[in-house]
Amino acid sequence: MSHGAGELLEIACSAGAPTNEHGEGGFAALRLVDEHIAHRKRTLLKRNRELELLNEEKSELLAKAAHDLRNPVGNIVILTELLLEEADGALSDEQKELLQQIQSCSEHTQRLLDSVFALSVIESDSFRLSFELRDVQEILERVVSFHRALAKGRDIQIALCVDGPVPRINLDPIQIEQVFDSLVGNAIKYSPAGAHVEVRVRTRSDGVHVSVQDDGPGIPPQDLETLFTPFQKTRARATQPSSGLALAIAKRVIKRHGGQIWAESVVGLGSTFHVRLPIFDVSVESESPAGISYHRS
Repeated sequence: MSHGAGELLEIACSAGAPTNEHGEGGFAALRLVDEHIAHRKRTLLKRNRELELLNEEKSELLAKAAHDLRNPVGNIVILTELLLEEADGALSDEQKELLQQIQSCSEHTQRLLDSVFALSVIESDSFRLSFELRDVQEILERVVSFHRALAKGRDIQIALCVDGPVPRINLDPIQIEQVFDSLVGNAIKYSPAGAHVEVRVRTRSDGVHVSVQDDGPGIPPQDLETLFTPFQKTRARATQPSSGLALAIAKRVIKRHGGQIWAESVVGLGSTFHVRLPIFDVSVESESPAGISYHRS
């Protein structure tokens, strides 16, 4: 028996059996149980609110820290690039290698700070999406075109497959493009040279579905459970460093759209990431996700 159930039983028993034929004692027990439940509910609501405030303070602190650190780290990146360009002939091979390591670490730190800042902003109560009526296929074509050029050097082929007509839907184009950019970028990052990445979009009864499939090493089942948790990384080795925040940001963005994101994977065969975006009736303002206003175009 749970602690809460034991307390309720103790309260009910302490009230005693009915004192007369009308069962007044029994009603007293029920009143005590109701009062206890109401008290526990008020306590839980208070604690939940306290946790929400603490989470908001944490997000604000992370946002401020990331914002304040981005400029100095960015300056390190720029100054290192200048040193490598301007003093190239005066540097020994060892000095040049050290500067290149500083540049690489600084760029990784810069990306991490950008991700921390983005995550903290998305988690804050003040964050608002800007919804517009947009073409998902058009966004995917732009993302695939960009990554196709980057993947060419590693002989990775990227294909965009469109299964039937895709309707224009309400979404935040900047945030959704960033989600797709992260998913396609991850597929390339974890794929070996000569691999194939397939991006597919289709319309179903519950919304527009986008999938990104790769030929990478796959994700162990135990890693799938925490895949969208901040700073979590899989045991699979990527070809490039990762902050461990891209999927956490993607999940929050898709959730704010009223959609879903999930992954399927088989170790040794690759992974497929799925995104479902709902199709909202643009004629009904209240049906926009979370009551957030959008712009019609």
